Amino acid sequence: MERLNGWQRLWVMVSFLLGVGTVIVIFNTIETESHLTTGNKVDHAIYDMEIDNIQQRDAGIKPRNIYEQSSRTVAQVEERIKDTDRQYKQDLRDLPAKQFTHIAIWTGVWLGTCVSLYVMGWLIGWVIRGFRPKAA
Repeated sequence: MERLNGWQRLWVMVSFLLGVGTVIVIFNTIETESHLTTGNKVDHAIYDMEIDNIQQRDAGIKPRNIYEQSSRTVAQVEERIKDTDRQYKQDLRDLPAKQFTHIAIWTGVWLGTCVSLYVMGWLIGWVIRGFRPKAA
């Protein structure tokens, strides 16, 4: 540490703080099994409501509002539920790879930012040194 000047020490500190921020962002934005499960449950609830609305329409009951109208049949909605379940299972299988990619991207962003800051500081120092008078 004795070989680092003040600007380099500042860079180390800023890099550390950016790293902490990056870790927080990673953990707040990473997709988890819980997120996928919640999304799947919401999809099922929506499809169940649509099936209820279709059954009421077929029984001659008018919908309460235009958003409860569906142009699909019960069989089409049930097929859509099966597709959603297949996609959910596929998403669960792909989750570790997605999480790794997410972490790798954010780590790359952090490293790229740190390197860019260091290079910019080095270049600014180089320019400033060029304006200093030469020692005799």
